[in-house]
Amino acid sequence: MNKYIKGYKAFGKGFICQDKQYEIGKTYVEMGTKMCEKGLMHFCKKPFDVFNYYPLIDNKGNITEFARVKSLATETMEEEDKCGSRELTIIDKITLKDLIGDEVKTLLKLCKNATTGDKAHSATTGNMAHSATTGDKAHSATTG
Repeated sequence: MNKYIKGYKAFGKGFICQDKQYEIGKTYVEMGTKMCEKGLMHFCKKPFDVFNYYPLIDNKGNITEFARVKSLATETMEEEDKCGSRELTIIDKITLKDLIGDEVKTLLKLCKNATTGDKAHSATTGNMAHSATTGDKAHSATTG
């Protein structure tokens, strides 16, 4: 059974990236070995990381377009905050609102997992912080 990595991709107007036209539901295959240089197609695992490569609005006033994508894990390499793949499937087109919602879900998942030790529950810091845990069966300690 094939293992996939899911992520996000940004496009210029008309679903174009690196002078290549993409379509929803299609799988693309490249034979290169270099990230983004007409070789490996790039995408990001975290929604907002796409803004490191595409502005929200381009210099012609066009709003960037977004999609959820998936890549065969065996055909994917990671480099900092992006991935490159020889095989990339465009799952669906999403709106900026969808991208924001997915980013919030990603951040909440990261926060939920920000504990240490067996059965730890949560971690927060700053003014009005509620809890931070560490160690076996720890429940809470606050700072701020």
